[in-house]
Amino acid sequence: MTIKKFVWIGGVHGVGKSTLTQALARETYAAYMSSGIAFPYAYRKLGSPFGGFFQAIENPEFLDKLEYNILEEIEKTFSHHDMIIFDGHYSIKAKNRFVSGFQEKNIVNFLEKNNFVTPILYLLNVTPEDIFIRINTDPRDRNKEYVSRKINKIQEHYYQEKQTFYNFISFINSITPVFHREINFGEGELETHVREILEDLCQRRIA
Repeated sequence: MTIKKFVWIGGVHGVGKSTLTQALARETYAAYMSSGIAFPYAYRKLGSPFGGFFQAIENPEFLDKLEYNILEEIEKTFSHHDMIIFDGHYSIKAKNRFVSGFQEKNIVNFLEKNNFVTPILYLLNVTPEDIFIRINTDPRDRNKEYVSRKINKIQEHYYQEKQTFYNFISFINSITPVFHREINFGEGELETHVREILEDLCQRRIA
């Protein structure tokens, strides 16, 4: 069976995930999927009784159903495509805590069931200093107290995202080798990083 690639590109809000993943999907003619669309769509489809998406994902049973629904869509997409470019966080801030973008057991089940899929993980980084400059100079954010809270939340997510990224690598490696890389994504570097990832995808070790 043809080896298929699941390219997951994560990072905090505003780091450039959607810009990079969409450019990469155009270059490779791969299927493009966004967790920002897939999760709310599955939430509405399931008709959650929890009063809101971020409250609902704190319920383990509902989160299982939600992830099963999305992974099922990913599996269906692989029946028509050899590669999926996935734009999504490795961690999501629920109402009161962070939850993983996908729970470990659900990823394990998916990879064991679909052993023709090769996971390839990227984490886009932006420095805390860049976060501060970007938010502090945003003309929409005029309230200094609000800006400060927003920066703190993004920094918290930055560290959580990185930790969850490496947690994913650790348990996926116990099932199948996983290629991974961190990318520092600055202004004007889109074309450079698209080329770098295209080179990764063409390398023999993850072909």
